[in-house]
Amino acid sequence: EAGGEAGARTAAARPFLGVVLLVTGIRDAGDKSELEAELREAGAELLEEEQLRSAFAPASASFSPGSSSAALKAKLLGGDLLLVTGGPAKTIKFYFGLALGLQPLSTGWGRRA
Repeated sequence: EAGGEAGARTAAARPFLGVVLLVTGIRDAGDKSELEAELREAGAELLEEEQLRSAFAPASASFSPGSSSAALKAKLLGGDLLLVTGGPAKTIKFYFGLALGLQPLSTGWGRRA
């Protein structure tokens, strides 16, 4: 039972474990860095724009189903993905999240969760 309690504490301390976040639309670089650090500490995996671009780039001769971009694509389309934003943004992350039907969540939500 002690192991179950430890697991519960870990889950409570890392509520975003296994969740991929698109963080965008935050104008202040310091605020963005601080929020990203908090989210990583809470277990989130933060997706960078370049990762999105490479995961959905047109297939090339070097592409294979076992590649890292194929794994990322499967994770994005089949896993827990959330969009955290400082407001409407003209970014690939924002548009990608909207295209998948994600409801934009505020940075305040990310800090409270």
